Amino acid sequence: MTLSKWHAALAAALVAGSMNVTALEGTAGDMTMNLVDRHAARPHLPPRAIEGLRDIITDYQIANGDLTEEQLAEMEAQREALREELHALRESGDYEALEARLAELRADRIARQEALRDYVAAHEDLRLELQSYRAAVRSEFRDRLRERLHDDTTL
Repeated sequence: MTLSKWHAALAAALVAGSMNVTALEGTAGDMTMNLVDRHAARPHLPPRAIEGLRDIITDYQIANGDLTEEQLAEMEAQREALREELHALRESGDYEALEARLAELRADRIARQEALRDYVAAHEDLRLELQSYRAAVRSEFRDRLRERLHDDTTL
């Protein structure tokens, strides 16, 4: 693709993008603009890596006596009951109750996340273990990406 064709494609994409933005202007007031906080809060790890982080924290809490196996089983049962409750609300078509329950759950999740951050900050060895796990996951991701890029260039 020559440079002039690239410029034309870029201009077309910008025009198409501006059309989509103007079509959405009516609903712009409904959107939240808390993107920076939301972006900063994300761990930037794939879901399976987040599960690994969760497992590390849970194992640490059990080893320290801050959490028992019974409490963990109760938490899992509560999560399953919650999933069933949300499913029932969706099936019933009571979307106002569903939205209210989801808003309540979002507030609970934020409080749990803050408590977990405080817990990790209070335990330096756990923080360092999580840090090394994240570094290992990122390194593995980079290695797979380099391998994939290398494989693509040798075709």
